[in-house]
Amino acid sequence: MNKRELDKIIKNIPGDLFMVVRDVSLLSCSVFGESQSVIIKKKFGIGFFNFTFWAVNNNQVDFYRSAKENTKFSKVLAERYQSDEKYANNLSKELIKLTDWFNNFVKENKKIVDFKKKTKSFFRNYKNFYALHQAVYWGGDYLSKTKTINKKQRQHTLDTLNSAYKYNELVIPKIESYFKKLKITNFLYDEVIKGINKRPKERSLLFLGGHQFILSPNETNKIEKIIKDKQKNTSSLVKEVKGLSVSRGVYKGKVKLVTDLNNLKGAIAGDVLVTHMTRPQFNLQIKNVGAIVTNEGGFLCHAAILAREFNIPCIVGTKIATKVLKDGDLVEVDADKGVVRILKKAKIKKYV
Repeated sequence: MNKRELDKIIKNIPGDLFMVVRDVSLLSCSVFGESQSVIIKKKFGIGFFNFTFWAVNNNQVDFYRSAKENTKFSKVLAERYQSDEKYANNLSKELIKLTDWFNNFVKENKKIVDFKKKTKSFFRNYKNFYALHQAVYWGGDYLSKTKTINKKQRQHTLDTLNSAYKYNELVIPKIESYFKKLKITNFLYDEVIKGINKRPKERSLLFLGGHQFILSPNETNKIEKIIKDKQKNTSSLVKEVKGLSVSRGVYKGKVKLVTDLNNLKGAIAGDVLVTHMTRPQFNLQIKNVGAIVTNEGGFLCHAAILAREFNIPCIVGTKIATKVLKDGDLVEVDADKGVVRILKKAKIKKYV
């Protein structure tokens, strides 16, 4: 990337970016990025995702997007669901149909030679799948917070969306495992279609105004630093964190902070799990934790669904939990009121 392109990106970094952490490959990022910046606009007539940034770090991805743009997208879908229940039903059915398609595809095309014969149809469906996945989740999340006269109809729509989202949530982890077996995780999807075999260096992706930019590790670090500098806050002074209660109850315990998915194994029974968002890979550990607190999410998110299933106090959508709460902090998770209170900060280890 030349200096002019990099300067253009830096100039257009939104001030309201929020970050989520995902254990997905560069290959999936190339599909999701185009889906978000191009396919969603074509499919739903909503062109809000002008800036998305997929920063690859230590086998996981820091994903940044505009909170304002995300809210607009969510609101438009929720309004459609509210005015037309059939619209929500049709999107849910389409998502379930694609889920079945991918489950069958992985079973029937186990070798790279089989996959290469069908790459175009696979990636076309994967882009559509991601667009539907986003619409069902974010539109449903916004609808769950919307007041309406017809509460019965809203709940019926939410149940439909929730069922479709639960049905599809293992597709992406399954496809990631499939990509690893085929040894194509570090390629872009168009490189796979073209049959490029030369192993590329580590890269990240940024989509700006519908255009894709491929970033080196140095360029990635520079942009992430600028984003984090814009987001500096006085987290050390914060005494409590607020979010959305999705599974009620009150619990006191020590924080287990998981910002790197590799740290998940360190969680023990009774911990307060604090993370960006739980994934299906968290399921075994979640059963034993005392409470869950996440940066992102809403009523339909993975953490909310599992917390209700196992009757675990859970607060999601705090935005800043992973920045404020540290490993070993003693906290009270009041999921009746949506508040996490810091009772005692963990001692900082000193090394001599």
